[in-house]
Amino acid sequence: MKKTYKIKMTGPLSKYGPTVFEVLLRRRYRVLSARNVLYRMKWLSQWMDQEGREVHSLNERRLVEFIKTGTCAAGRKISRRSLESIVSGLVEIGAIKQFKPLAKPKQTPTEQFLESFVEYLRTERCLQKRVVQQYTKIVESFLVTKFHSRKPQMRSVSAKDLTEFVLKQTSRYQTGTVKCIVSGLRCFMRYLHVRGIINHDLTGALPAIKGHRLSGIPESLESVQLNKLLRNPDRRTHLGCRNYAVLLLLARLGLRAAEVTSLQLEDIDWNQGEMVIRGKRQKQECLPLPADVRAALSSYLKHRGRSSHTRNIFIGIRTP
Repeated sequence: MKKTYKIKMTGPLSKYGPTVFEVLLRRRYRVLSARNVLYRMKWLSQWMDQEGREVHSLNERRLVEFIKTGTCAAGRKISRRSLESIVSGLVEIGAIKQFKPLAKPKQTPTEQFLESFVEYLRTERCLQKRVVQQYTKIVESFLVTKFHSRKPQMRSVSAKDLTEFVLKQTSRYQTGTVKCIVSGLRCFMRYLHVRGIINHDLTGALPAIKGHRLSGIPESLESVQLNKLLRNPDRRTHLGCRNYAVLLLLARLGLRAAEVTSLQLEDIDWNQGEMVIRGKRQKQECLPLPADVRAALSSYLKHRGRSSHTRNIFIGIRTP
């Protein structure tokens, strides 16, 4: 695929299209990904033209107005995150200045109530950010279902409310997801009881979700299959070196995906041949660094080069 622009754009942003396209390619966007970004820029430019907006008037408030217009061509929805590449590209070429963030919207009663629960999960339970977000989303869904926009009155929550909420989720989600929902609600109920917000521990009211414990565990690869998998990445390329290093860490050290992605440059002691692994509940373990893993990481880091914005070993190569 040739690295050409090939997008007809009208409106105040049209003259910046080819330059932003080149910026995206320098950031290692694939050509197709860069063009998708430019299509969103095209829709934004058309909207600005219809509204009579000039380039210098583009700011965070204008983006919010554009997003509220709904879907664009082919029924695609636009989010603030999907516009970030356009904004940063325009800032880089000097077409606009960096936006000032809008004032945060006023918190809902439910969000205010959940602040202390989130802090409890982070500090006392020492849960990882992903799990904290997951549990918070589950509890927020339950509170909105029960109280809508009103301030949560937890003493009015009954065992029936919990059971009905969980049973409703079983018709929408698979067993594994429902188990996670129950775990989040159990954690929340224990928190309420320990804090004295409710008089009785309602965790017993949450139904047990049946499921075969080992049914979701995939079969392990045979040595022949594993060797074939390790030979697949093209180690002459940046992407191949990264994938090979990730596969070796998974296969040789048995790391979880989250443990691999959270590896930092300072976690590896090249002189001692050791590496620090951050596991669940912020636990840290020191593991030996096998020679083949060491060589794979070294080769990948040489291909990757230095990065000024992150200390993570493994960083994205292709854009979302």
